[in-house]
Amino acid sequence: MNVSFADKIVDGFNAIFKFFGKIFGGLFKLLSSGFQILIDLLAKPLKYLLYFFEGIFYFFEKCLQVVIMVVKVFVATFQFMGSLIMGVFRTIKSWLSVDIHGSSKFVSASNEGFKTVIDLLQPTGLLTIVPMVATAFLWFYFVIKMIGLFGGSVHIQPFGPSNNGGGDKL
Repeated sequence: MNVSFADKIVDGFNAIFKFFGKIFGGLFKLLSSGFQILIDLLAKPLKYLLYFFEGIFYFFEKCLQVVIMVVKVFVATFQFMGSLIMGVFRTIKSWLSVDIHGSSKFVSASNEGFKTVIDLLQPTGLLTIVPMVATAFLWFYFVIKMIGLFGGSVHIQPFGPSNNGGGDKL
């Protein structure tokens, strides 16, 4: 077989590339296995560190949720108490100024009858006293129900016998 000069040069380059390929392949394999060992070595402590921080942030999240719920409960309680107190003040205000001549519209015959009854009752004072007494009874009933709601009990016996001399048991 006749080997030419060009074949020798190609074979030389082929041998050089194989040599460098083996060197770089071995070096790359060494570096990749070393990097893999390093990653495997660091992965477990980093995983535990990540779990630790996740646990801390989860704890803070739940603490903030509890604080938000407590604030919501207090806000709702203050809103309820405020509306209850404002209702009492509005009722007292309405007792101080009862306006019977409101803007109620009836059909003509009913309107005439209603005006006649109001004109007859106005001088007697019933239209001033009766709404106040009815509202007082409603508030008294409401207070009894609120006491019952919070676990207390109120027994009213205005005409029955009692141990303390009166008819009321509180």
